Amino acid sequence: MICGTCGSQSARIERVQDVFTFRDEVVVIDDLPAIKCPDCNSTYYTADVSREIGRILQQYSAELVTMVLMVKYVESRVNSKKEVSCQ
Repeated sequence: MICGTCGSQSARIERVQDVFTFRDEVVVIDDLPAIKCPDCNSTYYTADVSREIGRILQQYSAELVTMVLMVKYVESRVNSKKEVSCQ
């Protein structure tokens, strides 16, 4: 896979945990499919995953009652049959 940051062909999809601040609350989303490049250390998400992160934050924002909410990313919410392009 080609890295969208440096152009290296070493980029791979890896599962990561990321922390987001939303409405003054901290939300941790686990098991996110991220594109990671070992050459430039860049980590980023596809447009589909980014939209799903936004949906998750909106959905759980009403339920935030603690300082940290951990949510597991579920692959079936995103069309996993789409080809991922990093160009």
